[in-house]
Amino acid sequence: MKTENLEPKTFSRRPVNSPRPLPLRDQPARPALTHVAIGVFDGFHRGHQQVVARLIKDAANPAATAIITFEPHPLEIIAPERAPKRLTNADQKRQLLLHAGVAEVITLAFDPTTRELSAEAFLNELLRVIPHLRAIGMGPNWSFGKNRQGNAELLTAVGKQKGFSVHEVPPLLIEGQIASSTRIREAIAERDFPLAALLLGRPYAIAGRVIRGDGRGRTIGFPTANLGDITQMLPPSGVYACTARLADRTARAVLNIGTRPTVNAGFSVEAHLLDFTGNLYEQPLELADFHFLREEKKFDSLDALKNQIAQDIVTAKG
Repeated sequence: MKTENLEPKTFSRRPVNSPRPLPLRDQPARPALTHVAIGVFDGFHRGHQQVVARLIKDAANPAATAIITFEPHPLEIIAPERAPKRLTNADQKRQLLLHAGVAEVITLAFDPTTRELSAEAFLNELLRVIPHLRAIGMGPNWSFGKNRQGNAELLTAVGKQKGFSVHEVPPLLIEGQIASSTRIREAIAERDFPLAALLLGRPYAIAGRVIRGDGRGRTIGFPTANLGDITQMLPPSGVYACTARLADRTARAVLNIGTRPTVNAGFSVEAHLLDFTGNLYEQPLELADFHFLREEKKFDSLDALKNQIAQDIVTAKG
């Protein structure tokens, strides 16, 4: 098990609009590629990053490298009730993969037909798409094919026949913690955002689109951006200081996740951006760098709520 001690990197990247993924059977051949890393790569944490780093290091030509990933998460098709909460949405994951240093990111649509592919059929299609394959990189225990029939052992056996090598990169241990999507989800659920950032290599971030809310925040002097279309794991309900990332700037913010009990409202994710003016409706917004301030609370009056929000803002400004 490899150990590493790295400083977290910033979460800030310009948004990428993901192209529509195609299933493996519809992918065109890519004869220029020889080295690929393959996996779901949810969160693209430091364990994933070392798989790609190993691949690039081993490739004689960076232009011949690619990452192959899947959308949606295969378990969302195979067993939706067991599908994990996602750490990155499709756009976030693609932008992280694009910045990993490979020549191409190939996103395979995981659909019911793909689910039924045997491991052998999957490999045959993969070799059609990457006909000059020389090396496959993967994380520990990655599997493929119907009923997870395919694994590193099968890949290695086929590789000996077809002329490619298989590199199953062991788990990465950072300051005594395994860099895994499961451990990161646990950290977020526990509001341990420093640990999540350590394992991710950047602060955890949620992303969505600003939608119209009920306008209550504006009526009490604290207009909010209501975030919709969120497909990722949320921090537990509560009030947080965070950083809001817009298309061309960042701003500090106070974020409320929950039901806003003082006004008997429904569940929402809404952020009051500090020292910001402008219309954000329908704009993409990313929130990161969370710091827990307090639990949600039902106040006796709107004035009491306003006073608390004012104090939250002071705390968020630090």
